[in-house]
Amino acid sequence: MARFWTDHDKQQIAAMLLAGDTYDVIAAEFGVSRNAVAGVITRTKRLHGLSQRALSDEHRERLSAAQRERYSSNVIVFPGARREPLPTVEKPALRVITNTAKAIDDWLKANGGARKFEPGFSTDYLAMKSFLEKRGVTFNLHRGSCFLSNGRGRPRKVTWDEVYRVADKFRVAEGLTPILPESAA
Repeated sequence: MARFWTDHDKQQIAAMLLAGDTYDVIAAEFGVSRNAVAGVITRTKRLHGLSQRALSDEHRERLSAAQRERYSSNVIVFPGARREPLPTVEKPALRVITNTAKAIDDWLKANGGARKFEPGFSTDYLAMKSFLEKRGVTFNLHRGSCFLSNGRGRPRKVTWDEVYRVADKFRVAEGLTPILPESAA
């Protein structure tokens, strides 16, 4: 059952904290658990400050020898970690490794220049579906697999490359730039 702490109870707890009583002693006085006392002290800021002060050096003197031993044995002091400072490393000067302009020029000479597509062209699913359906080919995606059908028989499972090859046949016939470079020949 929940206990309602009155202002009088809180004043009594404050007086007991100042007298150096532990949570266990205060809990026995009120007939509640130690956690109930800790809860009311935590929720009441004024009491929480008193409970912190009760453990300070000036109030430790009021504690009995057994209580002082209990408080001191619960505290484990770890020494601060000492780290060596990290050595400073000089950053190397930047060097030009390659000339990308020359590499681009060489690629353009070898491949005949960049391929150009008509404005608004895309190879995403909806664009390819629309492009192929205008030419009588049904294109669907189901659970990550592509399916093509020309209207006869069952749709066959294909890869994206095969979808591009089918689209390229139509694009080359119409005089458009093919999607795959090898379809241009």
